[in-house]
Amino acid sequence: MYSKSDLVGKTQEELVQLVLDMQFCNVNLAAEREKHLDKIANLEEIIRLKTAEKFTPSSEQTGSLFEELELLAQFEAQKNGLPESEQIVVEAHTRKKHKTRENSSLPASTPVIDVYNYEETPSEKVINGVLYKRVEDKTIDKVYIVPQKYIIVRDHYLKYEPANTTDSEDKSVVEFKSKKLDGLAATPNFIAHSVVSKFDDYLPFYRQSEIHQRAGLIVQRQKLASWIIKYYEELIPLEKVLKKQVYSSAMLNKDETKTTVLNVRTKSGKVSQNSFMYITIGTTFNEKEVAFHTLVLCEYIQGRSKQVLLEDIEKFNYKGPVITDGLKQYLHIEKHGTCWVHLIRKFKDVLKATANKKDINATILVSIYTKLSNAHYDLVEKLKNKELTKEEFLKQRREKSEPLIEEFFDKIEDIKSKYSSSGLMGKAINYALEYKPYTSLYLDYVEGAPDNNCCLCAVLENARVFKHSLQHKELETLAS
Repeated sequence: MYSKSDLVGKTQEELVQLVLDMQFCNVNLAAEREKHLDKIANLEEIIRLKTAEKFTPSSEQTGSLFEELELLAQFEAQKNGLPESEQIVVEAHTRKKHKTRENSSLPASTPVIDVYNYEETPSEKVINGVLYKRVEDKTIDKVYIVPQKYIIVRDHYLKYEPANTTDSEDKSVVEFKSKKLDGLAATPNFIAHSVVSKFDDYLPFYRQSEIHQRAGLIVQRQKLASWIIKYYEELIPLEKVLKKQVYSSAMLNKDETKTTVLNVRTKSGKVSQNSFMYITIGTTFNEKEVAFHTLVLCEYIQGRSKQVLLEDIEKFNYKGPVITDGLKQYLHIEKHGTCWVHLIRKFKDVLKATANKKDINATILVSIYTKLSNAHYDLVEKLKNKELTKEEFLKQRREKSEPLIEEFFDKIEDIKSKYSSSGLMGKAINYALEYKPYTSLYLDYVEGAPDNNCCLCAVLENARVFKHSLQHKELETLAS
């Protein structure tokens, strides 16, 4: 700042220069102010988004990853053979009327034992002065459980000893069919029960050991782990055969999500955060059966490097299309498509962050994707119902989808200059433009879809029994 005395005596050129300097300073201050306001707005967006997600897990291991999971509810209902719920409209809201279930949902082949709770069977009876006649019995089906039953299977194998020897050392020969498994004191039935109990019923080995002990069978958890490892190792060749079948599919979907393996630790001794469940889904459409044949492969991997993620693609020389979540390491795949759900999720984050005043452009973009997704799945249903041939399906899907994809990215181009590249909306726009070349690959293949939700379905469906490979190292530690 200058005082009046500072300005007195200055020439006109000096005064003009002072004014120009002050104007330049004002421009710089205005630019700095805009920069800070922009930064504050971005931070406010992030705070609102974090608040909206406060009670939802951030990991992709959970079912709250996508809002499109309503599809999974329909999938679950179809899997259980239940019809869609009827809707009853009541004042002020709509609620679902669920189908009444029978008392027993056991298979029809379940044995039935009739118990007659009476001895005399008079045809007539007087009760409180009223004459009643006997009709068909009232029956109530009650569930009866036979407790866990143990049976000793005594296997006999041919055994030979040297005919002429006085050596005390045992040189006998037993003709086992499987040298690794036939000598174990556990049948395949016992091992299968233990594996299901651990991975599907969440019963650790020490609890299984306690259950067996109550019935009189003493078997330590270390022994259970040792037996399961031996059976697992015998199944490894089958695992390789199945993996080869997956990589013979017409299309692959891939995704990975963080998981925890207790004995994999960093140098500091902490549990490693670099462990992942790796999902690969192979899909092939059978024209004769008009059905999609799907194979699901769940693996445990350490890290998500390009070498790890693409190892089997190179090993099995897979040249077909692959749909992923858009992780950079996958971009090296020649025929690569990305998931629209991951792309749209960023615009949904904008809507969450602007809860009080929804961003109209983000709303429009999300609605365009909804139309794109609906167009695909409506045609898939017609294909499955044999209303369309494979060629008709591909043609109609392209005719309906390409204009929507074009509309989506035209809208992106129109609005991108209105948003700061560092804001949530700006980042969502930049992400969409970066992955634009990969968003329409699915249109070339009948097995393709605009999303990678099948991998999420696989996580939810298979996470409980997430394969031996994930727990193998833990079992080795326990067995030792």
